Amino acid sequence: MLVVVVVLVVEVVVVVVVVVVVVVVVVVVVVNVVVVMSVEEEEEEKEEEEKKGKDEDEEEKEKEEEQEQEQEQEEQEQEQEEEEQEQAEEEQEEQEQEQQEEENYWKLVVAVAVVVVIEVVVVVVVVVVVVVVVVVVVVEVVAAAVKVDSLETSSYDATIKKKIKKRNTAIGSIVIVVVVVVVVVVVVVVVVVVVVVVVVLVTVAEVVIVVVEVVVVVVVVVVVVVVVVVVVVVDVVGRGGGRWRKRRRGRSSCTSLH
Repeated sequence: MLVVVVVLVVEVVVVVVVVVVVVVVVVVVVVNVVVVMSVEEEEEEKEEEEKKGKDEDEEEKEKEEEQEQEQEQEEQEQEQEEEEQEQAEEEQEEQEQEQQEEENYWKLVVAVAVVVVIEVVVVVVVVVVVVVVVVVVVVEVVAAAVKVDSLETSSYDATIKKKIKKRNTAIGSIVIVVVVVVVVVVVVVVVVVVVVVVVVLVTVAEVVIVVVEVVVVVVVVVVVVVVVVVVVVVDVVGRGGGRWRKRRRGRSSCTSLH
C-alpha cells in the first residue's frame, strides 16, 4: 500500500513538474512571440516613418524643384521683357537719331543752298560791275582815240596825243587788272562751290562750311569794292589832273600876254 502511495505521489509530482515545465515553456514562447511581434511592429513603424520621411523629402524636393522652375521661368520672362524693352528703346533712339541726322542734313543743304545763291548773286554783281567798267573804259578810249585823230599835227597837239596815249595805256592796264581779278574771283567762287558740294555729300560739320562760305563772300565783296574804288580813283585823278593842267596852262598864257 505504501508503495502505491509513493508511486502515486511520484506520478503527481512528475505531472506537476511536467505541467510547470509546459507552463514555463508556453510562457517563454508567448513572451518570445510578443517580443518578436513588438520588434516587428517597431521595425514596421520605423520603415513606415522612414518611408513617410522619404516621401516628405521627395515632396519637399519636388516642391523646391517646382519653385525653382517657376522662379527660373519668371526670371527668364523678366529678362525677356527687359531685353524687349531695351530693344524697343534702342530702336526708338535709332529712329530719333536718324530723324535728327536727317533734319540736320536738310538744314545743312538749305544753308549751303542759300550761301550758293548768295555767291551766284555776288558773281553776277561782279560781272555786271566789270562789264560796266569795261564799257566805260572802252568808251573813254574810243573817244580819246577819236579826239587824237581829230587833232592837228602841231607840236602842242603831239604832246596832247602822247598824254592821251599814255592815259589809254593806263586805262588798258586797269582793264586787264580788273579782268584778271574778276577771273580769279570767279574761279575761287567756283572752287568753293565745288568744295561745299563735296563737303555736303561727305556730311562734315556745317560750321566749317558756313565759315568758309562767309569768308569767301567777304573776300569777293572786298575785291569788288577795291576794284571799283581803284577804277574810280584812277579815272577821277586822270580827269582832274588833265583839267588842272589845262587851267594852269591857260593862266600862264594869259599872264604871258599881259
